[in-house]
Amino acid sequence: MPIDGLISGLNTSDLIEQLMSVERVPLDIMSARREAAKAAVDAFASVKTKLSAIATAASSLERSTGWNLRKATSSDPATATVAAAQGAALGSFSFTVDQLATTHGVATQSDVAATTSSVAAGPDITLTVGGDAHTIGVGGGTLAEVVTAINTAAVGVRAAAVNTGSGYRLQLTATSSGEDAAFTVSGLSVATAVTTQAQDAQLTFGSGPGAYQVTSATNTFSDVVPGVTVVAKAVNASPVTIDVASNGEGLADKIQALVDAVNSAKAEIATRTAYDPGSKKAASLAGDSAVRRANQELSRAVSDAVSQSALGSPGMAGVGLDRFGKVTFDREKFLSAYASDPTATEQLFAQHATVTGDMTFVAGGARAVAGSRDVVVTQAAAQASEVGMIGGFPITTPATIRVRIGSTEVLFAATPPMTATEVRDGLQAAIDAEDLDVSVTESGGGLELRTSGYGANARFDVDWGTGTYHTVSGTDVAGTIGGVTAVGTGRQLAVPATDGTHGGITVNLTSDATGTIGAVDYEPGLAARLAAAVTAATDSTSGYLIGAQDGRQSRVDLLDRSISAYDQRLSLREQRLRKEFANLETSLSNIQGQASFLTSQLSSLSASSS
Repeated sequence: MPIDGLISGLNTSDLIEQLMSVERVPLDIMSARREAAKAAVDAFASVKTKLSAIATAASSLERSTGWNLRKATSSDPATATVAAAQGAALGSFSFTVDQLATTHGVATQSDVAATTSSVAAGPDITLTVGGDAHTIGVGGGTLAEVVTAINTAAVGVRAAAVNTGSGYRLQLTATSSGEDAAFTVSGLSVATAVTTQAQDAQLTFGSGPGAYQVTSATNTFSDVVPGVTVVAKAVNASPVTIDVASNGEGLADKIQALVDAVNSAKAEIATRTAYDPGSKKAASLAGDSAVRRANQELSRAVSDAVSQSALGSPGMAGVGLDRFGKVTFDREKFLSAYASDPTATEQLFAQHATVTGDMTFVAGGARAVAGSRDVVVTQAAAQASEVGMIGGFPITTPATIRVRIGSTEVLFAATPPMTATEVRDGLQAAIDAEDLDVSVTESGGGLELRTSGYGANARFDVDWGTGTYHTVSGTDVAGTIGGVTAVGTGRQLAVPATDGTHGGITVNLTSDATGTIGAVDYEPGLAARLAAAVTAATDSTSGYLIGAQDGRQSRVDLLDRSISAYDQRLSLREQRLRKEFANLETSLSNIQGQASFLTSQLSSLSASSS
């Protein structure tokens, strides 16, 4: 324990504390800097979260597929309702609902006294469902045993013992609706009757000589036209008209969500970079160039022209910036522009490209910049193909030709004296029966097998009658886009997403030409530009905002190490001071003891002398 001035009269604890407070000044400065750096790291994370929300909102608008929203309406929802998937076929059609789907039901015609009463003629009954007979053991044949056995068998029929008030009846009901789920039962000792006859739902399209019917086992008609699902609700001889149109309102909601996400990010940046003149305090990212750049890039993405759209500027479709840098959205102006020219309006927001040559544009990546780039093919894609049995016709020796894709195998026995045409037709029929993607043609005195798909993933195994399979594969396209080596998959050529200028630019080739086949002129559009701006800022490897955040985190880590080391030095310093003051008190105590001894001795000498 410290000796607190017992001899010296000094308040050594207070004195040491004051000395240590002076020593802690550098530590306090480092701690304050660490807290500021930590606040900056947290602020960067908050800004990054807001930017990520922009990317999420932009993802549903940056490609043409996101613009295929559909709005389906029914002229009589009480008779039939409708839903349209994204990309559903546009147009209208009418029909009448002739009948609704029903579920088949059968019941015994008379009551039995209890569930322990016998209802089966023997130990088994037979349920025939959709043409398939199922024999079910029912034990002693009591009502309870029959119900349990049928439900346990799970053959598409469920059973119940219904209390009629005067006894029990066996009720059998199909687990699915529609004609194919109808069933019969035999082996019961009690007569049965149909309670509900199974039937399919039916719609009739048209009313003249060309009218036709469409049926469904349920009241739901999926893809009655591509992407459109109709649910029949009631039988009605009056026609119901279904209309499928582009959903401008849904697109406006998407754009509003994107605008809100951008404004939220801008507001977050403003908060994190603010300076309060009254308190003379700055926010944690005040003056930071990275977040200032992010804000500028967002504004530029919104305000820049879009050359490939006839409208030219996002402002022509209601999206712009006010004098405070906030993004505005005029919904009615957008709806008007979309109704007048949906293609040009889409091109303002979604990525788009014009191409020359034998190819189509597929997509652009987050790092791709606007501009034209040449497409050069160094190796054309090829289908998987092989010619076999050359000179082997007419067949003189029996041979079994085998073709396999995955686990699906086709076998065809070629027997004498079959001709090439006969083997071709027979093998093709066998292949088609298994739905394999292989065509058979006569070629070079033999038979050629060929896939419709291109590339290394288009492949099949074949045995021309030798008893051994070998694999035949196609070839992927190879080439460059904008001078950058692209990755080929079948006929598709794509620049790696990591490329800073052409990243993600993808085209699909439509011919086997090689050399410079044309050019793709890419325009990202507003949504794609915003997504690109977010990627440039927040990419985990190259994002400038992430780089700035990592720099602050490195500073936090360095200050943590410095503070820890300095804190250890202060602790040792305080221990030395306390020891030195303790030694001082001990020394003063010894001196005081010696002084007392000398005083005593002097007093004794003085007394003797007297």
